[in-house]
Amino acid sequence: MKKAVIFYKDTDNIGDDVQTYAAWQLLGGVDYMLDRESLNNPGIDEKVKLLCNGWFMKNPENWPPHKDLEPLFISMYVDHKHGCYEKMLSQELVPYYQKHAPIGCRDKNTLKLFKNLGIESYYSGCVTLTLPQYKGERTDEILLVDPFVKIFDKKYTETQINRLIPEKFKNRISVITHHDFEMKHLTIEERMENVEKLLERYAKAKLIITSRIHCALPATAMGTPVYFMDVGYDRKQAHDRLEGLLDLFEVVDDTHFPASSNQPLTKIQRKLGLYSKSAIKENPIDFDLKPETMKKFENNFKNASLLADGIRFKVKEFFNEN
Repeated sequence: MKKAVIFYKDTDNIGDDVQTYAAWQLLGGVDYMLDRESLNNPGIDEKVKLLCNGWFMKNPENWPPHKDLEPLFISMYVDHKHGCYEKMLSQELVPYYQKHAPIGCRDKNTLKLFKNLGIESYYSGCVTLTLPQYKGERTDEILLVDPFVKIFDKKYTETQINRLIPEKFKNRISVITHHDFEMKHLTIEERMENVEKLLERYAKAKLIITSRIHCALPATAMGTPVYFMDVGYDRKQAHDRLEGLLDLFEVVDDTHFPASSNQPLTKIQRKLGLYSKSAIKENPIDFDLKPETMKKFENNFKNASLLADGIRFKVKEFFNEN
């Protein structure tokens, strides 16, 4: 039977393509890349096995996948927006999920949702953890990848980055974003090539500081030290998608940054510039990567590798069946 993975045609988030790339690499090539938002009408006329992972979804009325798609549900995340809970977790879909169980869940909140439905399920982690560990030489580059992605105040984020980075490291800093509003106009081949180049940069970096899980997860898989900025994830169930995954990173929380919540009064405080602009006295990030710090990262790499081994086993078992 032919093989397929998911991509999101109209995304402006490189993280979506990172997940597609990881799934594609894991299968060693595929016959189809199917749009996440139209799996109910994939435009194929044969039975296909689908590695069904990722963020679901903007159009839950297009769920579940077509009957010709035989899915391996793994690394699944069901979002609280767009009516996904009501439409994707309805009692009417229980027989469908039971048929394709167990459901591998990317985070522990999604695991709880499926267990509450009575569906056999487990915490799988993310498919991006299966990217191979990098063994080559590293650069001195320190990457800031959307370190304050949940805070939409450019002046505030620039000020906090300046407070965070010690003077002696500022010439090694590169700032990257996962927002790309032009990527939807590229071919899938061009998009995968861009992801490959970006992941190579992540793999070779000395250190990454990010609030993007699809930077943090693949970087950890490849053996790059990651500090995850758990800042601004305090409204509208935003933290649900991080449950379990934060255990794989060294986490910097919002106690280190003034006026960093997304509550209405705090947003006003940021807009008025009522926050500290002086250097952080007790920096939560070890830019020198001392041996005791590297031991923590090595433990994170090990835990990520264990989850990756579980994903590889499930995928091999499913796709090697006759």
